[in-house]
Parts: sequence; structure tokens; C-alpha cells
Amino acid sequence: MKDRLIQFLLKGHTTQDAIAFWELLRQRKFRALLAQPTANTVTQLFRYIITGASSFLLDFLLLFILETAGMPYLPAAACSFTAGTVCNFLLTKFFAFKSINATVGPAVEVLVFCAIYALVYGLTTRTYSRIVGGQ
Repeated sequence: MKDRLIQFLLKGHTTQDAIAFWELLRQRKFRALLAQPTANTVTQLFRYIITGASSFLLDFLLLFILETAGMPYLPAAACSFTAGTVCNFLLTKFFAFKSINATVGPAVEVLVFCAIYALVYGLTTRTYSRIVGGQ
């Protein structure tokens, strides 16, 4: 199993992408890493991690600010989750996976993204209510 995974990771462009990514990082070509469109999967993963962290921080900080201001938890959570989701969508589309040619139309992107986040929100809310309700 481990050998198959290593062979899969070393196949094709993944190794080349990793080498190209580390070269850009080593040469401090941050514009290429952060601003230019790329098909390099490792660079896209790097950008996606930044996107996720940024969206989480926005969600968490907005929730903290709204609750501190006196808003009840559920409306504050809904507002902060929506802001984090919109932030994540925009950063994912225009930063993490910015490419020269789009593979699907914008309407499909929005629908898929909203469906995924609706599922995540439902699972999060259900898990939270079970944890809090179980106390």
C-alpha cells in the first residue's frame, strides 16, 4: 500500500510541480507563488491552505466580535459562517485556483460551492446541537 502511494505521488507532474514550487520559494519569487495564474498543483495547494486559514480567521474573529457586541450565538454564528463562506469562495476562485482557462461556468461553480457549504453547515450545526444538547 505504501509503495503504491509513493508511486502514485511520484508519477506525472506532481514531482515536477513540487520541484518547481520549491525553486520559486527558494528564489523568493513570491509574485509567481501568490499572484500569477498557475497550473502547478503544489502552488495551488499552498494557496488553498492560505485561503482556508484566512476564511477560518474571518469566521472566528467575526463570531467573537459579534458575540462580544451582545448578539446571540446562533445569529452570530450564521453571520460569521456566511462571511467565511463568501470569503472562502472568492479567495478559492480568484486566488487559490486562479487559472488561465476555467473548466466550468461561474453558475456551476457557485452552485457546487453553495451545496458543499450547505452540507458542511448542516453537519456542523447538527454536531454542535448534539454536543450542547448532550450536556
